[in-house]
Amino acid sequence: MNGPQATPFALRFPDNRTLIIRDHDYPLDDAYCFLNGWYDLPRAELVSNFSYLEEVSDRYCDHLAKTFPGYWNITMADLFHESESDEAFLRDIQKNGADVGYATPSLVDGMYLHAAAKCLMRGLPPLWVVLYYLYYLVK
Repeated sequence: MNGPQATPFALRFPDNRTLIIRDHDYPLDDAYCFLNGWYDLPRAELVSNFSYLEEVSDRYCDHLAKTFPGYWNITMADLFHESESDEAFLRDIQKNGADVGYATPSLVDGMYLHAAAKCLMRGLPPLWVVLYYLYYLVK
């Protein structure tokens, strides 16, 4: 059951932030958007200004490239495996009927992997990111 009539459950993250989830069909989307900070973006600007959306996306993909060097090696198989694992974790929290579930660091990392995979769907990272990775991190 989804929507306002759905029984909400809270997901508490390792940094002590809490997300209330009502989407029982695919709660991964809520965790994904919450952890990546996308619920904090100005909605009107996002839906009415495509250039702004691209700028936000570019900045976030650059951030991920610095935070997770080499993320462009992620495969669709990696994303599917991570999705299955994350979905199972969230389903188990819902099944046990608890009001609060505790997200693991692995779930948090998984949400960043989801974001990185979506950055790849936009295209490879800028050349400077690849060169930085090769020069500083692969020595």
